[in-house]
Amino acid sequence: MGALMVLMFSANTFAAAGKILLTRGDVTVNGQAAVLQGQVEKGDIIKAGSDGSATVVMSDNSVLNIVANSEIAIEDFVYSAAAPGSNKADINIVKGTLRYVSGGIAKADPDKVSLRAGTATIGIRGTAIEASFDGISVSVNTGLGLATITMPGRPPMTVAVGNAGTANTQTGDTSVAPAPAPAFVAAAQSAVEATLATDAGESAATDLIGGLITGDAAQADSGGDDLAVLVVATMSAN
Repeated sequence: MGALMVLMFSANTFAAAGKILLTRGDVTVNGQAAVLQGQVEKGDIIKAGSDGSATVVMSDNSVLNIVANSEIAIEDFVYSAAAPGSNKADINIVKGTLRYVSGGIAKADPDKVSLRAGTATIGIRGTAIEASFDGISVSVNTGLGLATITMPGRPPMTVAVGNAGTANTQTGDTSVAPAPAPAFVAAAQSAVEATLATDAGESAATDLIGGLITGDAAQADSGGDDLAVLVVATMSAN
């Protein structure tokens, strides 16, 4: 878990709701080709085609990984470390699969974060989940911590590590069964370790840690950005 948390330093203070850390293949934001380091805002729709994928880092350091043949909409996103009472993240999984690593909003108040898929609401009570939606069925696999799936008029169903939960958005039926943790969690851990073993990774980590120790936000941000890019690139190459 500690290695995966390095990804959480990849973004810090910037005006936009988020930015695109990595894009590959056919990826669009509001119908326009996605641009590396491009800003992402509330109301944006991100689509990944059959050969596409994208990693977006939000301003609270949460990470959205959109896989091929997927579409998400950032319905609402507000983050301020100075005014946590106004924080909110509402992400709609229109179709496909979203891998989500939580950040500052969920850490301060998990109830301020929700992922939606059809009539289902997915709550975050942990760090990393994988959620898929095919237009009818929602599935949630928890890598770290807990997740919940709530259907209208029904109590939340908890999905713990080692389990996958499913919900039918037409009937409202839910179920949970044993399942291995999402592969991306182990892949991220391995990628962080591999990156830190390289000269470039060590240099980026040194800048990050040095900036955090000295209070140099610019140095910490630069080191965190560089490290996150290297980690995601390593994951994509494997």
